[in-house]
This record gives sequence, structure tokens and C-alpha cells, in this order.
Amino acid sequence: MIGQYREVLYGLAFGLGASAIDIAMHVHLESHSVQEEVTGPHAWITLAYRGMFIVFGLAVGWLLWKKSQREREFRNLSELLKRLRREVGAPAVLMHANLQLLLTRDDLRPSGEAEKIVRFLYEQSQHIQSAIKGAPEVG
Repeated sequence: MIGQYREVLYGLAFGLGASAIDIAMHVHLESHSVQEEVTGPHAWITLAYRGMFIVFGLAVGWLLWKKSQREREFRNLSELLKRLRREVGAPAVLMHANLQLLLTRDDLRPSGEAEKIVRFLYEQSQHIQSAIKGAPEVG
């Protein structure tokens, strides 16, 4: 689960790091201790100010996580489409060719009802092939 939300954790770490840097700068510039900086008279103001660093870091991390999630979903969809083309494309061509053979050869001519069924399957195989050819190429 931590790996799934690592961008948010990176954002949190960024916010905490920015807060720590801000504390270190104030301690160095004002020449007092970290405890005085964190618990001093205006601690609640600086705490709110530093809290904005953390909120900003979390917001950036969440945005990165959403972007990564969309990219993962797109890659999964792309792989699914490639697999569909691979698994359906070749059998559809073979089915189409065999049905066409059934319809065109006189010595294999099926009965009237069977010919209607074969013709229907032949037309459906054409639709499958055109759908596979018409699907956009990805990745």
C-alpha cells in the first residue's frame, strides 16, 4: 500500500523537509534553540506557516499520484487492447476465410437455412475484422 501512494508520501516528506529547513534558518538567523523556535511566543503563527508547507507538499504529492494513476490505467488499457488484437485478430481472419470458402465452393454448398447462418457469421466476422482494424493503435 505504501508503494501505491509513494507520490503522496514524497509530497509529505517534501513539506516536512521544507518546514525543517525553515526552522533551521530561523534558528541560525535569530541565534536561539530549536525548542525556542517551536515553542516561542509566536509559535502558533509559525506553526500555521510551516503547516502550509506540509499542505502544499501533500497537494503536490496527491496531484502526482493522480497523474501516475491515470498513466497506469492507460498502460493497462493499452496492454488489454494489444492482447485483444493479438488474440482475436488472427482467429477472426481464419474464420472469415473459412466461411467465405463455405459460401463460394459449389461442392460445399450448405442447405438454405445453413447458408443463412453461414452468411450471417461471415458478415459478423467482417464486422469483427473492421473493428479490430479501426481501433486506434496505442503505444
